[in-house]
Amino acid sequence: MLENKYFNRRRPSGFTLIELLTVIAIIALLIAILLPAVQQVREAARRIQCRNNLKQIGLAIHNYHDVMNVLPPASITGSPPCAACVYPNASGCSECPGPVFRKGPVTVFLLPYIDLAVIYNAIDFNAANIESPLQFTLDNSQPIANVKIKTYQCPSDSYEKFIWNGYGRLNYMTSLGPYSMASNHGNWASSCGCDMTGTAASTLAAALTIYTEATPPGGSQALRTNTGSNRSPGAFGNLTWNNLTGAPIGGCSSFAEFSDGLSNTIFAGETRPTCNNAARSGWYFTSNGCGSGTTGIPINWDSCDQVTVPGSETNCNVSCSANTSYGFKSAHKGGCHILFGDGRVAFVSESIDMWTYAKLGAKADGCVLETDSF
Repeated sequence: MLENKYFNRRRPSGFTLIELLTVIAIIALLIAILLPAVQQVREAARRIQCRNNLKQIGLAIHNYHDVMNVLPPASITGSPPCAACVYPNASGCSECPGPVFRKGPVTVFLLPYIDLAVIYNAIDFNAANIESPLQFTLDNSQPIANVKIKTYQCPSDSYEKFIWNGYGRLNYMTSLGPYSMASNHGNWASSCGCDMTGTAASTLAAALTIYTEATPPGGSQALRTNTGSNRSPGAFGNLTWNNLTGAPIGGCSSFAEFSDGLSNTIFAGETRPTCNNAARSGWYFTSNGCGSGTTGIPINWDSCDQVTVPGSETNCNVSCSANTSYGFKSAHKGGCHILFGDGRVAFVSESIDMWTYAKLGAKADGCVLETDSF
């Protein structure tokens, strides 16, 4: 029987062009579908790490209190005598020299309690200014200011554009509570200043008038300032000295002073070096308040612009404006992580009622808020 050569011919191996293009199209479609999900998973992981960082900071604060019986100061600074700079003559502050007595921000004092005593022990606290000249690690491998501490860095925030001399990034601040950063005259004197008084000429800044009001609308409980040993409405306060008499100003509060309850008081939250010049200097620098934030500024208030216009209201949105840059803010959408006194970390919405937010920052204003109110 003759063999049919047509039946025994093998089909050539490989893909046709149409099949190859179809496979490529399917792969591209799958990537397009999965990529946003992968990015969301990555951001979720970064947010978890950011949350855990604040939990570690909260644990460190409690451990510090267990040892010292008080909370650490937000910063320790001192300035030379200057009559023009005595509060409330705020208009003379531009004539005064900066602090020369700098013993560090709260992030320095917490080092032994986040398992970094080796860095803390390398700091020469006998120096009037621990920042100048720059001090080095015990092995002299690098300046202490340049040490990168993961506990102080939120992985969601990008800082590459604003690296200053390699300083270790700072993404978290302790809370001064509903502390008004506005000066008597609206702080127009400085090229970075913005008006927070809410006058007719400052419509953009009118949203900030809540922090300068003595009594909230509707006749509800007024905010109490200068409470406790730290003379601050919030959990933390700056420790400094009167630049004429040398008398100490401020101090450190103990847990006994939190009459509103630790679970009802904000201890710390996020910041962004891109939007806060003080935080941009890193975790090691005192900067007369570096490491401090206020609940007197809305969460995620936009202070990320880098261009100042002298005498302009738009300066409320620049990173060098002390009036607005010290608000808590994050690289996360919709709000930021906030640490409460009981160690709880919550993601607080940027749309939170501002009087509720302000009261959560106060440790002894007599207002105990239900957790479902924010």
